Amino acid sequence: MGIRGMETFLEKNDGTACFPVNIQKLIENARREGESTTIVVDGMSCLRYMYGDLPWIPGGQVKEFVENVQDFAMRFMSLGAELVFYFDGPPAEVKIDEWKRRRLETWRKSTICWTS
Repeated sequence: MGIRGMETFLEKNDGTACFPVNIQKLIENARREGESTTIVVDGMSCLRYMYGDLPWIPGGQVKEFVENVQDFAMRFMSLGAELVFYFDGPPAEVKIDEWKRRRLETWRKSTICWTS
């Protein structure tokens, strides 16, 4: 688990912390220099992106989700990069209560939309 809200804070308050990069050029430069083109991907952070517009509530569309993941990976592989996905697993025991509170809060907010 990271620091809640850190990415948003950095994007809004520190223009030098987050900036766009041209991944294709970075990969090309690394290959030219004989460096690794392995990219480590935080799998949990990508799930919403990879799910795209697919519905989450009724259980999701597994086939379409897999196709989105394959498309994501193939875009990098076509540039010569190797992707390594990691998932940090379940929350640590000391963080379970806070994790539950946040999930419940998110669920409550989503049910308000359904009942309004």
